[in-house]
Amino acid sequence: MSDKREQFTVSIVCSNCGTLGAVVWEEAGNKDRTRGAERRLVAIHGEFHHESGRTVSGDPVIVCNLCDQIQAD
Repeated sequence: MSDKREQFTVSIVCSNCGTLGAVVWEEAGNKDRTRGAERRLVAIHGEFHHESGRTVSGDPVIVCNLCDQIQAD
């Protein structure tokens, strides 16, 4: 049985300044279906970066490098 996890790329556009980028996510492999789909951040492309600590849950947020706008999940 393979432990390979699916990766998926999501295009993003900054909701404030229109900057374009992409985020690559990977399935987290959680077997507990009651918690819903979980994912792990793999890479960010374009003028964006991730930050943790801005949310109570500690989940990473994607932030625009140009205007510091947090992007909607």
